[in-house]
Amino acid sequence: MENKLDFLGKIEKVNVPPFLYTRILHKLQNGQQTVISPVKQWGLAFAFLMLVALNVSILAKNYTSGKYKNETENLAKSLGLNSNNNLYNDQN
Repeated sequence: MENKLDFLGKIEKVNVPPFLYTRILHKLQNGQQTVISPVKQWGLAFAFLMLVALNVSILAKNYTSGKYKNETENLAKSLGLNSNNNLYNDQN
């Protein structure tokens, strides 16, 4: 039986131009840095916090209404997971 990795022996070495590594390092060191203004930073932070608050409020609303309780229990059972939060099989 032929080994699946035998084709790796047919790979030829690539001829790279001299000084390629130093050219890459030079471009990395002299690259332009992107600067974001403080106003944009505060705006992005505010938008992120609003998005998190919206997600938390939607999750809290759905959790308290019990809308998805049966669906999550069915999903947990189909995956073979325990759907209750009792530790050490307490029946309290």
